[in-house]
Formats: sequence, structure tokens, C-alpha cells
Amino acid sequence: MRRAEVEQALAAFDPGWDQLSPKDRSRAVRLRVERVAYDGAAGPVAVTFRTCGIRTPAAEQHEQRATEAA
Repeated sequence: MRRAEVEQALAAFDPGWDQLSPKDRSRAVRLRVERVAYDGAAGPVAVTFRTCGIRTPAAEQHEQRATEAA
């Protein structure tokens, strides 16, 4: 997945984040993030996203907004 796709999918999800309960926020993160790696010696953090986890919720939100607008 390209960086632009990840950024677009996360941006589409952002407006609803504040309305989610902590439980739903946790679920949303687990759906999107496959792995987080941290190198304590060198300091970098690497996040690996799930391809389907990024696209699916963003697509669901888009469909929901379209339905609500109709």
C-alpha cells in the first residue's frame, strides 16, 4: 500500500474519531495496525498497517456518509 493511500484512508476516518468510545477506538486501531516495532537503541518506530484494515473502515465511512446525505 502506498503512503498516499494510507494518508487518505486515515484522513477519511479522522472526523469520527472523537465520537468513538475508548473500546471502539481500540478496535479501530487493531483493525488498521498489524505491527509496531521500536528500536530502543536507535530510536525509530516502524508501523505496519493492514491493507484491508485501512481500506475497509474508510470505505464504510464513505458509504455511511453517502447514505446519510441522501
